[in-house]
Amino acid sequence: MRLVIGVVAMMLVGACVTPSDAPIQGSKHSLANRLKVGMSPTQVEAILGVDSGFERNPQNWDESCYSYLYDEAIAPKYVHAVFINDALARSTEGHQAICRYAEVAPAG
Repeated sequence: MRLVIGVVAMMLVGACVTPSDAPIQGSKHSLANRLKVGMSPTQVEAILGVDSGFERNPQNWDESCYSYLYDEAIAPKYVHAVFINDALARSTEGHQAICRYAEVAPAG
């Protein structure tokens, strides 16, 4: 029984840890496919270039979103890279504008 509990506990701990080499979904076109979870803003900048915009989440000051411009030929497109405590948590591409968090919390 102890062995089963130990194995289950190890599996749960392992599920909570995000490997720093985990790939981010993205295309070769935006270079987002080169990003990995856990990267710092400096490491992401080395791949995507200087950001075009930065905004901190007003509901969670540990989270921030950086926007990186790519593909200006027809219309600007941006990669949005979300960092939590300066570690890349996720990114998405194909946005037509830079990151924006809600200006005010919903009334209620």
